[in-house]
Amino acid sequence: MLSAAMLRDHVEQRDAAARLRTGIAAALASPGTRTGDLGGRASTAQYTDAVIRAMA
Repeated sequence: MLSAAMLRDHVEQRDAAARLRTGIAAALASPGTRTGDLGGRASTAQYTDAVIRAMA
């Protein structure tokens, strides 16, 4: 997802990139929305949903 934010920066969609980074940071802040490889218990779909909710 951070690569997608970098791509948005590259194509001058900086607001969208910033929103995506905000969503990622919010999802990673809680163990309930982190995936197992990051010490959480969420599935990748749950993590993605958390990122999207935080972007809204």
